[in-house]
Amino acid sequence: MARIMAKQKLILLLIIIFCISAMVLGCKGVDMSSPRSTVQSYIDALEKYDHKTVGHCMGVEGARGPKGPDLEFRNVSMGVISQTDTEAVVHAFWEVWVEVKDMKLPAEDMHFEFELIKSGDEWVINEVNVISPTPD
Repeated sequence: MARIMAKQKLILLLIIIFCISAMVLGCKGVDMSSPRSTVQSYIDALEKYDHKTVGHCMGVEGARGPKGPDLEFRNVSMGVISQTDTEAVVHAFWEVWVEVKDMKLPAEDMHFEFELIKSGDEWVINEVNVISPTPD
């Protein structure tokens, strides 16, 4: 009987360890290891209205905000304009499509310049500047 109890306790302990590990790893799911990956994480979070991740990418905890219409970002492209050991500038472009009455319609093109700083092992967005697209 004692042997069965010990086995059950071991299984319970392993389950608890697994759950805690999953929670910790789940919170760390945002890739901020490079300026480009931080901006990509930010864009992905914007599309999903994931305010917590948007805030994390900008070094702000507990960010909140409303959820808007369903969005789809298409043709996302970005490039690192400059980078040192502690600072970087990334230019990003994407098309925003909005769902209106079960249809996805183009809304506008987005052009941004992200200024990032290195904080520990992560790159954090310090400033976001809107860039006016050049006329065709």
